[in-house]
Amino acid sequence: MPKIVDKEQMRLDICLHAYNKCIEEGYENFSLNQFILSMNMSKGQFYHYFKSKEELIFAAIEARNYEILKITKTKVLSKNNLLEKLLEFFSYYTDDENQIYVDDRKIMFETMHLYFNPKYKEVTSCENMYSDINEILVDIFNNAIEKNEISCNKEKQIKILLATIEGMYMHSLMTNNYDLKNTVIEYLTDFVEYLKMK
Repeated sequence: MPKIVDKEQMRLDICLHAYNKCIEEGYENFSLNQFILSMNMSKGQFYHYFKSKEELIFAAIEARNYEILKITKTKVLSKNNLLEKLLEFFSYYTDDENQIYVDDRKIMFETMHLYFNPKYKEVTSCENMYSDINEILVDIFNNAIEKNEISCNKEKQIKILLATIEGMYMHSLMTNNYDLKNTVIEYLTDFVEYLKMK
């Protein structure tokens, strides 16, 4: 009797293995042929799941980012107030001790150019991830509003917050000696104080 393969589980296993290989070797040194050999599969089997190296890498990053979001959501729930929750949520950018964040920032930096290439637009969509990010931030703001910490148009504030923090992150990628950690912490502190005054 032929072995039944759970296609989604196999796809996830391939993604996680590829992610770890990219962290270990770096994206530029990641060889698809060597990777396929390390998975003990044929090229035909691999191409049943992914059309290209780039599609694999995007899927691997997305899979890892969902894991990171789950961890982040759990940590956010353990915090008491808006500032603590936001600092925890954006610790992805500020925490240099958590290897998961460090590794993910490394692979994002190495592959950022692919996200701007129109050739890969179809497979680089981050809509689902941003939807999940927005959902967590809405929960954080709803909690703060329920506790009477703030009263504001949360949708507008979330857009401003995300755009600002991501802009800071991009700035840190393009500028030497940009202190992302302290800039983000200072901004979030000021942001929460501003919301409390509204």
